[in-house]
Amino acid sequence: MRFTLALSLATALLRSSDAVDPTGVVLGSGNSCPGGSVKLTTLASCRAGLRLVGHYGDSFLGDEDDSDWPSGCYYCDDDVDGCTTGAWLNTHSTGSANGGAQPYCSYDFTPLVQGKTVFVGDSDIDYWDASLGLIEGSYNVGYGGYTCRDVLDEADDFIAAFAPSTVVLVCGENDIASGRSVTNTLALFNQVVDKYIAGGARVIYIGTKPEPGTTELHGQYGEYDAAIMARAEALAGGGAPPLVAVDSSAGFVALGNGAGLYDDDDLHLSAAGYGHWGGWLTAAFGAGGGDANCYLWRSGECVGGKEEDGGDDEEDGEGGDTPAPDDGGDDEEAEDGPVEATEIAWTAGFSDPSARLATALVGADVIFTWSGGHNVYSMAGADEYESCSFAGGVDLGGSSPVTWAVPDDAVAGDVYYFGCEVGSHCSAGQKVAITIVDGADGEDGDEDDEEDGEGGDTPAPDDGGDDKEGDDEEEEDLYEDGAAPRAALPAAALAASLAAALALQ
Repeated sequence: MRFTLALSLATALLRSSDAVDPTGVVLGSGNSCPGGSVKLTTLASCRAGLRLVGHYGDSFLGDEDDSDWPSGCYYCDDDVDGCTTGAWLNTHSTGSANGGAQPYCSYDFTPLVQGKTVFVGDSDIDYWDASLGLIEGSYNVGYGGYTCRDVLDEADDFIAAFAPSTVVLVCGENDIASGRSVTNTLALFNQVVDKYIAGGARVIYIGTKPEPGTTELHGQYGEYDAAIMARAEALAGGGAPPLVAVDSSAGFVALGNGAGLYDDDDLHLSAAGYGHWGGWLTAAFGAGGGDANCYLWRSGECVGGKEEDGGDDEEDGEGGDTPAPDDGGDDEEAEDGPVEATEIAWTAGFSDPSARLATALVGADVIFTWSGGHNVYSMAGADEYESCSFAGGVDLGGSSPVTWAVPDDAVAGDVYYFGCEVGSHCSAGQKVAITIVDGADGEDGDEDDEEDGEGGDTPAPDDGGDDKEGDDEEEEDLYEDGAAPRAALPAAALAASLAAALALQ
């Protein structure tokens, strides 16, 4: 056996699960299968079948062409001389028995049924014991430790083998944890999505987790999820959207994000955590009626969907008691007329750092507008704004539009801070610092509020800009076959190409 073939990210330790039903796949002996059963002989059948005897995906250690070991997919442990514990795929035409090595054998598992649901991704997919019971006829080919690059490398094989109608996808956390930038991780993620959509599948992405063991990464997780949700909206139209996002982070935060949702390693989900994932996934998977067009789900509810007619979500005329802000139209705005309101496009800060700074006139209203699931909190001060802490903050509302009136005692130069408290949205850029200006400073400045020099003694807060571009990875390595990056997909081009879609969650 070639020990060097063992993937560095796999320890070759097998995990066994009481929740796995071994129907359809058994372990044979020697180099043969029991009567009525046949060997698993392909990568897809091997990866999907081994979990049916209680072995997780990351026990698969590679392929070989070796006459000294059983042909097809087989298992051996280190009690067998020369074996590294795990599953192997031997493409040799005959192979041979070798100690206690055992082939994986199928009664009714093969041939694989095409057009079903396939779970792909990292350990959060791999260790999801109950996944196959959620969607009838589904397959799970997750692999602990996988990145979006690994998922992309296997996409063609799995499309050919499964021709899936739906792909449940989880990847990105391992990329970011290993130092890959959010921009580069998104480039890989989008290529995965493009491949599966082109292959005829819709993709349901389950977002990152606010797990206790990676708090230093949660800001990047939030930026990554926000961009994916934006793309889901951009792709949505009449009918079922090709990309659906499940906002896992916000869902767990809404539950209190307690330790009981996670395994003892503070990284992976517990059975309770997976229970919530299962409920959220099945809600999105089986959506019908008014939710059939939903592209964004949170806590089992649709929070982002488009009308069949592609209607503009912005025409929220329903808020009749909140008149549209005066656009300065008829200039009979007598001196005693209302002060012009400031409008905040509440999701723009995800991709545009300049949207995290604004001005408002003394005596004006500030109107926050968005579509999807967000809220607006006023924050206690600059420190809380910088750290996205909502301690001492005030919930101004969770339904668009939210109107905040500049306090009567506000004076030019005062700064007020606001953020979205949902999930990691604030850390991902959904926040704004509003500097108060008087009429002279602000009469033409609502359009050109970049000249914020007025708050000289109150420096503009650090918006956390692009401070994670330290990825050494060569950009061309992210794209297959020398293809140029698709400008509409990586985060580097998100502001230009998805500006109209960033009313995301």
